Amino acid sequence: DIFILDTSDVDETGGREVELGAAIILGKVIFLVGPIRNLFHMHPSVRSFRTWNDIISHIKSNYFLGR
Repeated sequence: DIFILDTSDVDETGGREVELGAAIILGKVIFLVGPIRNLFHMHPSVRSFRTWNDIISHIKSNYFLGR
């Protein structure tokens, strides 16, 4: 499973960080697309990408080989 966190918009409720914490605890592959807005976005389990095109290229080249 892959958890993708989109931080392109400002969200002050903290709900997405709760989901991020759950993904970290469950050992999911975690990708962040957009700016780093929170200390938890820099967790060692989180891989950051600037744009959706960057993350899609990464997923295609690393998770869909030979398909």
